[in-house]
Amino acid sequence: MLAILEISVFNELGLSASGVGGGASFLVKTQHFGGFWVFVFWGFWIARHHLKSVFMKALGRAPDVDDSSELFSYRFAVMGLILGLFYLGFWLHAMGMSVGITILFLTITLLLYIGVARIVAETGLVFLDLPVDSNVMTVGLTGSSNLSPTDLTALALTHTISHNHRGIGISSLLHSLKVADTFASAKKGCFIVICLVLTVTFIVTNGYTIYAGSMGTGAHNFGPINATGYYNQLVTWLNNPFTMSYEEIYFLVFGGLFTFGLIFLHYQFPGWPLHPIGYTVAFTDIIQIEIVSIFMVWLIKWILLKMGGFELYRKTQPVVIGVLLGYAAGVALSFIVDITWFPGRGHNIHNW
Repeated sequence: MLAILEISVFNELGLSASGVGGGASFLVKTQHFGGFWVFVFWGFWIARHHLKSVFMKALGRAPDVDDSSELFSYRFAVMGLILGLFYLGFWLHAMGMSVGITILFLTITLLLYIGVARIVAETGLVFLDLPVDSNVMTVGLTGSSNLSPTDLTALALTHTISHNHRGIGISSLLHSLKVADTFASAKKGCFIVICLVLTVTFIVTNGYTIYAGSMGTGAHNFGPINATGYYNQLVTWLNNPFTMSYEEIYFLVFGGLFTFGLIFLHYQFPGWPLHPIGYTVAFTDIIQIEIVSIFMVWLIKWILLKMGGFELYRKTQPVVIGVLLGYAAGVALSFIVDITWFPGRGHNIHNW
């Protein structure tokens, strides 16, 4: 609500973004994005001792650190991080992306993923989209006129990891770990199951996508996904200067300072009502879509706690699980109906 009010004031004053985005709404989004970055780096700061222990354990210099209850060992985690980044960097460079831009893009993407993961873990949101596409931010920071056509083309084709909506696997993994906490003794076995599920999912989804795209129309039959939009974005980058304006930089810095103030108040005063997380994601696209549902859930939870306390709240949890299962069953049945009676002419049932 405050963001909408701020946009209205900016429109009246004639303030708007002139660089990466357009209009007063993008200035407000940039402001919240600045808060997101402060929140991410603050998370690194408060976790610095734990992160040091993880790396020391991975190097074999901290035998007293216990990682037996984790999904996998700290050494495996660090090795996976390093090898994964090298693997991604190799393929991005093979696509034509220069080494410097590859490092910048992967750094921004990794920090965005870590920030989203922490917010999902702390708030309990089912999923959360990246507040800004990492490839767009890379181009905005460097300026499209300072990048070669091969760099821009490679960045335009990275939407799979730089803007993946609900497909960000780290959010799903966090929820899987939360479920695995109920049977911690078998947590390492959960990793094997997760890997098997990811393997099967990768084969099925990619296989079907290739099949669907080879039916004579390419990606044009993907409906609202609009796969051609990414290539149109590349044309825009190639033909028009694209960089962050001074207005956007000012609002980015202001948002960061404002979030730092919220963090200070949050830690200094336990009863402070405004949590910094709310500011970091308040104007992301997915929150704007989900906010009514979130407030409804909060209202129902508040009513249950007022009427019957925690006992009534626990008793009604199966109802919520039933609603989720019912929705999933409805989507599955609709999918079966489309395959059976509407092959190639399916209906858009499950969206946001």
